[in-house]
Amino acid sequence: ILNNATTGLSLFCCTYSVIINNTCENNNDRGIELSYSDNSTVINNTCNNNDRGIDIWSSDSSTVANNTFTNCGLKISEETIDAYLSYTVENNWVNEKPLGFYTNLDSTIIAEPVYGQLILANCTNVIVRDQILNNATTGLSLFCCTYSVIINNTCNNNVYDGIYLYSSGSSTVTNNTCENNNFGIYLLYSGSSTVTNNTCKNNNNQGIDILFSDSSTVANNTFTNCGLKISEETIDAYLSYTVEDNRVNGKKLGFYTNLDSTIIDEPVYGQLILANCTNVIVR
Repeated sequence: ILNNATTGLSLFCCTYSVIINNTCENNNDRGIELSYSDNSTVINNTCNNNDRGIDIWSSDSSTVANNTFTNCGLKISEETIDAYLSYTVENNWVNEKPLGFYTNLDSTIIAEPVYGQLILANCTNVIVRDQILNNATTGLSLFCCTYSVIINNTCNNNVYDGIYLYSSGSSTVTNNTCENNNFGIYLLYSGSSTVTNNTCKNNNNQGIDILFSDSSTVANNTFTNCGLKISEETIDAYLSYTVEDNRVNGKKLGFYTNLDSTIIDEPVYGQLILANCTNVIVR
């Protein structure tokens, strides 16, 4: 199933399906898409050069095994952790390396750089370090993990995110390199986290994109040809962030809150973010 503008093979509301021994290459979106198809099996498929090799959501109790990915990978999306934990994911390969899929880990260090892609769910106090996670769909994904430390990893040339945290609060993301991804580092619903000393370069959208992750700290990060975006629903949540000492294209990232009757006219900034300010002139 080759060279489609969108998805090679798509199943919607097809429970107890078996997808086996297919080759899905050079599709602009997904190689294989499975949605609302519980108890399905996706095995022994080859997915090359798709945006998402295999993309699954709302398909509880499905199995993904013995698939091979090149320049793409696996994405699983669920609304609850119980649904996520119902999947069986084993013996898959990304760029000739194992796809690491781990659930329910506690106080564990993942340091051996053997993986092509890493997915963690419902883990606590896990350290992921020294990995090289390039040319996948997303290099490193955390789903409902707490007190994680993501340190000294290289996540480059991934189709979507270098590092992605969903509902993974109180995490630390530090000293990572994320280049040429769509998003370098993406936090969603992951409050009270710390994102420091990362290098984000040439990511198509944001170097660091943070949504609904209040009380987090973003400090001492370096951006080249990308930058920082923070999105919140309330000003109180926005003001709960600490953003300091970041650099964009060799210049300061200016993050100012609660300014009143202020003029910003010194041309020293690579990016400017203002929140809850009144009578401010930027020129």
